[in-house]
Amino acid sequence: SYELQEGYSTSYSTSQTQEQGWSQSVANTVSAGFEFCGGIEGEGFTMGSCASGGVEVTREVGTSQSQQYSSAFTRDKSTATTRTISIQHDGSAVFQFEYFVTDDCGGEATVSTTQIA
Repeated sequence: SYELQEGYSTSYSTSQTQEQGWSQSVANTVSAGFEFCGGIEGEGFTMGSCASGGVEVTREVGTSQSQQYSSAFTRDKSTATTRTISIQHDGSAVFQFEYFVTDDCGGEATVSTTQIA
């Protein structure tokens, strides 16, 4: 007599990651300047000149933040039944067929058939 096991097992898993973020910045500019003029007057001539100058200061402040979310899901399922069978044969081996199946989403399954050879 032989034991024959039949059934299937499946496994499926998926994961997802999402990231989001934002940033902002503020810039302030302050400037100041001056102008100075002077001159001399004499007999028949006038001489004068002007000078100017200034300063400008810029400051920028910024901030940013980001968040990341992840989730994962896994599902496993299996069934199995074992039977004892009696087979008359000529001494050669007894075979049971198993199929290993995968899909495009990452799912996997193992199927044991009830047929034997």
